[in-house]
Amino acid sequence: MKNNKVLIFLSLLLFSTYSVFIWQIYNTVKNDLLKNVHSWAADRQTIFNIVLREKATAMQQIATYVGNTPEIQKLFLEAKTALERNNNDHNAPQVNDIRRTLYDTVRHSWEVMHTRYDVRQLHFHFAPGSTSFLRVHSPLKFSDNMDDVRYTILDANTLLIPTMGVETGRVYTGIRGVIPMFALDEVSDKKIHTGALEAGTSFSLLLKMLQNEMSTNFAILLSSGHVQKNMWDECVAKKFDKDNRLESFFIEDTTQSPALTKRIFDLAKQKKIIEEKQGYGIAELDGQYYKIAHFSLRDYRGTLHADLPDAGMVLCWENITPLWNHFHTRTRNTILIAILSLILLEIALLTGWHITSNQLKHIIRKQTARMEFLATRDPLTGILNRRKIEEHVAREINRHHRYNTEFSMIMFDLDHFKKVNDTWGHDVGDIVLKKVVARTSATLREIDIFARWGGEEFLILLPETSIDMAYQAAERIRLAIRETKIYEELTITVSLGVAQYVDGETMDEIIKNADLAMYEAKHKGRDCTCVKSSDSPDPLV
Repeated sequence: MKNNKVLIFLSLLLFSTYSVFIWQIYNTVKNDLLKNVHSWAADRQTIFNIVLREKATAMQQIATYVGNTPEIQKLFLEAKTALERNNNDHNAPQVNDIRRTLYDTVRHSWEVMHTRYDVRQLHFHFAPGSTSFLRVHSPLKFSDNMDDVRYTILDANTLLIPTMGVETGRVYTGIRGVIPMFALDEVSDKKIHTGALEAGTSFSLLLKMLQNEMSTNFAILLSSGHVQKNMWDECVAKKFDKDNRLESFFIEDTTQSPALTKRIFDLAKQKKIIEEKQGYGIAELDGQYYKIAHFSLRDYRGTLHADLPDAGMVLCWENITPLWNHFHTRTRNTILIAILSLILLEIALLTGWHITSNQLKHIIRKQTARMEFLATRDPLTGILNRRKIEEHVAREINRHHRYNTEFSMIMFDLDHFKKVNDTWGHDVGDIVLKKVVARTSATLREIDIFARWGGEEFLILLPETSIDMAYQAAERIRLAIRETKIYEELTITVSLGVAQYVDGETMDEIIKNADLAMYEAKHKGRDCTCVKSSDSPDPLV
């Protein structure tokens, strides 16, 4: 009996020990999952803010394109003068005539921008302050003053600098880019500040792009106080019906239905995820498990003044049911094995922990690899960026020192590329860069490293390549690009510089040599290749 008691005691002690061990493993894996969610939430916030800024920059560039048109500048100055002459009567016949003329002038460009670039707003404002002259997107609404709402306009008109950011106006909340406008007074021959021009877009395309790229759902939630303070009441009622209203928030945009967005929001609030400034967590809804996170949405003025309240929040979520079920199934099976056999349990637990940890690490590695890929690529052309090719050059120099291998470099630049942008526009310029990259890549070997060095300059690393072979490769590139019809009747030529690595040189020196040779090609009339000789300080053809 006594031995039985000892046996029972030891069995209970062993079972208790293994139970605590299992519990610790469970909590460890769960904490690792939460760490994964934290990393995921931080990545989504970073990427969202980057894409948001790119979108705002695009709007600012569109405003700059329209606002720098001399005809539009002249019309806006005439409008300002006519308004002053008519005692600021926005409905005066002369003012209305100029408004209609300005509208007719920009209407075609507006329709193109609206269709191709999802531009939702093009708005002319008089200075000082922010008084509407023409909403191209809603031409019947004008003359309202928005000094207490449109701080992007106020700052552009006061500081005479471009501004951009998220801002809620009288009609809607958008991503806006604003530039101050000027015109040449033909009487005084002086440049006069006339007002500001803004281009704006919604969050819709931005959210869809993020959803497609990352399989993550996003929703823009604006605080009700922020919306009601800035928007007209009739616009609030039209934009936000009962399906788009939450407790103290309005659903501005979402990648899912408002109904599902509302349920995710309520779930996050129930799990106290919303209570945190930048909360995240895992929650279950209808048998599905989601990782949920949110972070602050700051409007333009909020980015300048930290003491101001948030304009709202960005809510993001992703279905992780397979991963969550896998985690729970394996844990449950491990516990059942422990009941049947304590020894087998330990083996099963260690195996389960190893597999689960590896799977989590695999997920994290994939996400990290994707971020590293994005960090090393030129976003326009898809080839390597400057930082990444510098790493390849450094490795090639080390390989040269170890194995006495030779390598060369080609630096080339598109001839008269600024003229292409000025004549055809930056969109065509982007097409030219992509086609030049594609044509160049087709001439290179698999071992060659091709990168965008900056602007219209490109750098190629040629391992196992002498200076003569590099010159031949450069000539193939030059001829291939010259003989290619890049865009409609547009053709492009390039100037190339070639340099071979010389023992003792630094990375900066060989790149500089290739750069000097390229500039020598420019001086010789462009559309040619120059070689930087190893025994001469001057580049030669």
